[in-house]
Amino acid sequence: ILDLSFNEIDEIEPNAFYGMKLLNSLYLQNNKIKFISQNLFADKIGQTLNLLDLSNNFLENIQNDTFSQFTRLTQLSLNSNKLKWLENNLFFYLNDLSISILDLSNNELIELKAFQFLGLSKIQVLNLENNNLKTI
Repeated sequence: ILDLSFNEIDEIEPNAFYGMKLLNSLYLQNNKIKFISQNLFADKIGQTLNLLDLSNNFLENIQNDTFSQFTRLTQLSLNSNKLKWLENNLFFYLNDLSISILDLSNNELIELKAFQFLGLSKIQVLNLENNNLKTI
């Protein structure tokens, strides 16, 4: 477990978690993160991480293949950010994973496109409350 919550982090270097091949939980909530590099999780961390908490930051957009390296992710918290929209295939790479909890509550989402959650076949909890959704 690595808990970096409640700091002043606004940027994460691409190799910040390099070599942490046994890490299973990463808490980054309550920081000032605006952007996540596409290759942030390219090292072995993507193969062991099962919980990623990025809640209460300043994320406005997440690129399509940001989560492409994950093979064991079960919980993803993106709540309380500034997300206005989601890339079409953002969760596609999570296909066949056992991700069961996805929290997108308290963002600024306006619409959800068809097949937005394609790849999340094992989802049990999908929280979209308190957004600005007009179209689904």
